[in-house]
Amino acid sequence: MSVVLDEPGIRVEADRCTRTVADGPHDLVGPPAYELCLVRDGSFHLRSHSIDVLADSVTALLGAPLEQAEIFHPVPGGDATTHVFLSEQVVADLGGGTADVVSGAHLTTPHIDLLHRQLARAAAATGGTREMEELALRLFASVMAQTEPTRVTHGRPTTARARRALVREAHDALVRDTDLGLVAMAHLLGCSPHHLSRLFREHTGITLSRCRTRLRVNQALELLRTGEDTLAVIAARCGFADHAHLSRTIRRELDTTPSELRLGLQANAHENSSADADHRRNLGPRQ
Repeated sequence: MSVVLDEPGIRVEADRCTRTVADGPHDLVGPPAYELCLVRDGSFHLRSHSIDVLADSVTALLGAPLEQAEIFHPVPGGDATTHVFLSEQVVADLGGGTADVVSGAHLTTPHIDLLHRQLARAAAATGGTREMEELALRLFASVMAQTEPTRVTHGRPTTARARRALVREAHDALVRDTDLGLVAMAHLLGCSPHHLSRLFREHTGITLSRCRTRLRVNQALELLRTGEDTLAVIAARCGFADHAHLSRTIRRELDTTPSELRLGLQANAHENSSADADHRRNLGPRQ
């Protein structure tokens, strides 16, 4: 498997299997993690004491620590899968204080399928760590909600004032540290990461990841305007993975490049400075 995200309490792996023979019994999930497995392409047959299913692209598999299973490949072509592993504490945060999941096979929904592909896209992009974290938690919570909807909604702030206050605190925390992850932020604010992500999106119209990106881009714009440092240094100061990540993000957000922005913003700044100087000269000394 290829590890695409490895943060405290959460890990995401991608796998492509071309085997055609059966695997012997093995730990489906290693301790102390709980696992969500989603199929991007192909299929495989999984059999354990709680699951016996041909898993395909409309199947979500939830597993608990130390659960053993056998995997078979009755259909040629192999499979491509995404695996989200959460720690006991993160599962408890998602599920109203109880670290447990209903192991088994569950049907996905169009919403889950789209989140899965968005996670795959983020995994393929440089610098997508925080977006992956948010998407992975939303995926796990969405699958849990298929069987335990009331449990997943447990612990959500009940009043509009409390919800607004939580969103404001999350925004303030992000302004102070744009690299603060969703799990760490939820722990800091004493709430479920899933509900924090959901409330922030509901009240602001954008995700935490999107807000983080906008804060970083605005910081980069100011550094470009004032002529600070090289683009590589600006990328590092603003929390981008590298110069290429900065350039790609700015092109996506503003349909231009950092170099073009630097030229335009500094030219405008120079023109404004010259105009101010001319204005002061025209005023002349007071009589």
